[in-house]
Amino acid sequence: MEKVLDRKFLEAFYNPKLNILEATWLNVGEEISEEEFKETVSEFAQKTIQYRVRGFISDTQRYHHVVNPELQAWHDTVIIPQYVKAGVEQIVFVLDQKNLFAALSLEQTFEEEQASSINTDFADNLENAKAFFVQNLASVTS
Repeated sequence: MEKVLDRKFLEAFYNPKLNILEATWLNVGEEISEEEFKETVSEFAQKTIQYRVRGFISDTQRYHHVVNPELQAWHDTVIIPQYVKAGVEQIVFVLDQKNLFAALSLEQTFEEEQASSINTDFADNLENAKAFFVQNLASVTS
């Protein structure tokens, strides 16, 4: 896999076999500013367009930042259209079950109006997240 993004709070790899990006949030807590969050997510969205991926995994097990309602709305109006433009059909989040507030804010982010056009699932580990794409790939090729 090729590393396509290496930021302070996020790294992402391109998985050509599944045609997805695999993103891992890195110890994100209160120290990430709203501007850093927007820059990081915007740069990641550009990678979905650049690689024309069918989906991505976002490992948020070390993501401890609550996305406030204003950022949720920004994400829906600015970022989701970029995912749609890229052809993203599926997003799978690996959630930290111990940090329910951060997990809930992520779930709410993808319940916004435009985000509902993309299939969103949640897994408890990376292997289960990849299984969504492996299963989907098998159904497409059979």
